[in-house]
Amino acid sequence: MISSYNNKRVCLSLLLAISCIDLYSCMTTFLNDGSGPVIILDHVNPHNTNSANKPGSLILIPKNTSRRFGKADEHAHFTVYTKQPKSQTLTACYEAVQNECGKNGNPLIKLSDLKNNTGETRLFTITPLMSGSHGSMVNQLPSMQRADIYKEEPTAHCSACNGGK
Repeated sequence: MISSYNNKRVCLSLLLAISCIDLYSCMTTFLNDGSGPVIILDHVNPHNTNSANKPGSLILIPKNTSRRFGKADEHAHFTVYTKQPKSQTLTACYEAVQNECGKNGNPLIKLSDLKNNTGETRLFTITPLMSGSHGSMVNQLPSMQRADIYKEEPTAHCSACNGGK
């Protein structure tokens, strides 16, 4: 009788203690349901917040796998890079900043959720990064911005033009 009472008392104490503890669930689980590998740059990771602004740690997520990253008590901030088909280049596609932690555990974000703004993306501010807007750097040269630089106008003194006049 006494051991039964003590067992109930211990269980009740544990339940009460667990319910009073604040559990943070800001870590993010990312599921790559895309057609190729994805690389995540976790901006919260201390290896990526160095003074040189160079990433020290990238997370590779192969196709149809998931990875968990971030800190339990800090909102997630990450950039998603996808590998381009038929090349080895990576393109920054999305930047995500977490606005609130998950209520029932770590939020699960899929690549398709980022594309379609579905699932648990309501917890995040998703910014699509315009990969197609990065033109060639050659187009930024002053000589390329002047449309008339390569025009050749026939002149009266040209021996090849107007019959050699």
